[in-house]
Amino acid sequence: MAASLHQVSPVQVTGVFLNSVDYTALWAFPIIPGAPGVTIPTESAADEALLKTNIAKFEDMCRRLEIPYKVHDDSDGLVFEEVKKESRFADLLLICSELFYQNLGKQPNDYLKTILQMVECPVIIVPDSSKIPQSLVLLYDGSESSVFAIKQFAYQFPELCKKQTRLLYAGEESGNIPDQIYIEELVLRHYPNLIIETMPAKQGAHLQEWMDAHGNPLVVTGSFGRSGISQLFRKSFLTELIQQHRTPLFIAHK
Repeated sequence: MAASLHQVSPVQVTGVFLNSVDYTALWAFPIIPGAPGVTIPTESAADEALLKTNIAKFEDMCRRLEIPYKVHDDSDGLVFEEVKKESRFADLLLICSELFYQNLGKQPNDYLKTILQMVECPVIIVPDSSKIPQSLVLLYDGSESSVFAIKQFAYQFPELCKKQTRLLYAGEESGNIPDQIYIEELVLRHYPNLIIETMPAKQGAHLQEWMDAHGNPLVVTGSFGRSGISQLFRKSFLTELIQQHRTPLFIAHK
């Protein structure tokens, strides 16, 4: 995805390589006098060799594609804190969903949800072989969070906003799109090739089929796991998208 974005607009990529040892989870366990101590794992030589191999692959790819890059590999093992700090000074965080779950299981879990809630820049969760999408889907539920994400994507990727765009609202069958005049005016200023669609909430189980029929576009959504985005989008639909590793997902929150 970074290489594809570089073709649209020049970027500088920072590769953040974190140690496999994460002490964050240990903070939840109190130390009780007289009780057995907690054994803190140490990084093995195999882990260190794998880290060096991955850094070398990253550097080789960036040089081959002529993408300016930097490498940050000085983490002290506190993964959450390191990701939060990196995101504070970044425009965008890319997470490969397939690689992320390679050693963590197939279900989106608290580890990823915590990262998505604490980062201080927008995130794109991408399949391993993701390319520039041919269309966009903006998930809208009338919330501040969903509108913020739509604006953030437009500010960061104005060239991509020229692609065919669907504003998708899921709600009650008889309900109107919240603040429809305002959201249409906003979106049309940034996304000229706009189609507005609504979907009854009870059809949420068919959203993945709907997405597949539209060529797996890039999906723009508000914060994951926070209040504001609808129950339909937040839990069932977004979790399924991440789990199946098929659709790039842009997530932004304040």
